[in-house]
Amino acid sequence: MKAMGETGNRLMQHWKRKWQSAWPVIGFFLVLFFLVVFRFGITYCLTVSVFTTLFQVRRNRNNTVGTAVFLLGESLVLVALSHLAVQSLFWCVLINALVPLVLVFLGRPNLRQRAILPQP
Repeated sequence: MKAMGETGNRLMQHWKRKWQSAWPVIGFFLVLFFLVVFRFGITYCLTVSVFTTLFQVRRNRNNTVGTAVFLLGESLVLVALSHLAVQSLFWCVLINALVPLVLVFLGRPNLRQRAILPQP
């Protein structure tokens, strides 16, 4: 009986740690979801899961509030640009040509200049 109680305690502690580590991701998702839906409409809510996945991948690195706020702001800017891109063909071509280059030159760690720019 004692072994059964210890196993239950370990499972509860494991579950509690997992649940506590999930709260930042849940919070980021909810804040970004409501910001996107209230500003851009339900049509753009699919982008929230993409940015939440990026947040989850990056969150174990320098996990500061500033980093989360920066990622949230970056996500909102990219959603705003996607909203603008669907307004006309001109904006679509311009934004799709410039955004990858800007992200590469701003030094996003998951993008390499070689992947986008041709090498001589």
